[in-house]
Amino acid sequence: MKKIYLLTLLSFLTTFAVAQVPVITQFAGPASVCSSPSGGSTYAVSATNAPTNYLWTVSPASGVGISGNGSSSVMISFPYSNGNYTISCVASNGSGSSVPYTYTVNVFETPTVTFSGANTFCQGSSTALQASSTILGGSSTIFYNWSPPSGLNS
Repeated sequence: MKKIYLLTLLSFLTTFAVAQVPVITQFAGPASVCSSPSGGSTYAVSATNAPTNYLWTVSPASGVGISGNGSSSVMISFPYSNGNYTISCVASNGSGSSVPYTYTVNVFETPTVTFSGANTFCQGSSTALQASSTILGGSSTIFYNWSPPSGLNS
């Protein structure tokens, strides 16, 4: 009788597959980006063990937009500010969740430049043109180049 039970147990063990939680194996996306509240950059992961859901988070989260959460690929937009952001992704299936995969992104502020001054004037006369930036990080990081350089000063 013991041999029959042992044979049945061995048969059960050979046909029973153990499900495993996902393991994130690959990450793709830029490490440095310009801020882009209206656009964004694509980030993606690959994972083993058939994940059914992906949870993406970014820290700090204020002003950050994540489009496509739940899938292996998302579009992330960052606010108009310089800084480092940590992206985290967790893949999950019916057996549980992966260890969070984290990635640091350096975000540079994208300035918006506005111009003022007359847009029409007579040949031989002069007008004042002015450029200003909305950059929050300080004007010492912005340089202006006027073109064409002949006939322009300051």
